[in-house]
Amino acid sequence: MTFTEVQNFIKAGHFFLVPDDILDYDLSPTAFMVFFYLCHCSDGYGTSFPSRETIGKKCGDVSVVTVDKAIKELVEWGLLEKHHRFNDEHMQTSNTYIVADLKKRKKAFMDIKEEIQKGNFS
Repeated sequence: MTFTEVQNFIKAGHFFLVPDDILDYDLSPTAFMVFFYLCHCSDGYGTSFPSRETIGKKCGDVSVVTVDKAIKELVEWGLLEKHHRFNDEHMQTSNTYIVADLKKRKKAFMDIKEEIQKGNFS
C-alpha cells in the first residue's frame, strides 16, 4: 500500500487510533472494549457522548450495569472523565466522556506500579 493509499484509508474512517499505553493498565476485558469504543467515537479532543445502551451493544452486547462498571473502572484509573449532560428541559441525556491523554499519565502509573511491586502498597 502506498503512502497516499494509507492516507485515503485513514480519511475514509476504516480504523481509529488507540493509545498503545492502554496495555500498561490492568483493566478488565470489558473496560478495554469500552475504552476502545469511546476512542472510536471520540472527536479530536477525546470527547464523545454515546448512550450507555449503545456502548453495551457495540462492546459485545453487554448490559448497562456492566458498562457502568467498566466506565467506573476507567474513571478510577484516570483514563476517562465522565460528565453528565442535560437537555433544555434540564433532563439528563447521555453522558459526555473524555478519553485521557495516556502519555501524560504513563510515568505516574509506572511509578505507582513499581511501588506496588515493591510491596509499599497493599
